[in-house]
Amino acid sequence: MLRGELRGAISRPGAYPSIASADILGGVLSPEISDHIRAVYERLERTAGDEHELALPLRLAVLVHEEPPARLPAFLERLGMSDLAPIVIEVIGAFGRLWKLSSDQEAVTFIDSHRGCLVALLLFELAHEGAPTASMGRIARLAGLERRFARWVNRLEHPVLSPGGLSRS
Repeated sequence: MLRGELRGAISRPGAYPSIASADILGGVLSPEISDHIRAVYERLERTAGDEHELALPLRLAVLVHEEPPARLPAFLERLGMSDLAPIVIEVIGAFGRLWKLSSDQEAVTFIDSHRGCLVALLLFELAHEGAPTASMGRIARLAGLERRFARWVNRLEHPVLSPGGLSRS
């Protein structure tokens, strides 16, 4: 896969196998983590459903989320994806901190700090963990995203099978 083809690949549902088989990511999808990346990528696609505006940056975030955050700006530039760097870097930098929030006040501070990418961050966290947590629910409730979060959880927990595979319902 050529560098320019990565954007096209992550723009299409179901492209993970072609991305994983290409060496464009320079060893990021090493055998040690490829099963994890594949599982998160597939859950993200199923969970995001028809929310296409989130698909491109979050698919990229899934592919690179095991990289050290300090390396991401240069790495994304090398991939020709620097336009997606702000959201990818913020999501990767903030995910995983959600479950450490112990009060509504901490959650409100977190929401205010990440307002620009909160939807993407919450969706990424759900796909990464593979199940909703109380912390995710708290963030969704306090940010007014309960219905959207419930829709994602439903898609994650109840995939719809179609003749061609998983549906995007």
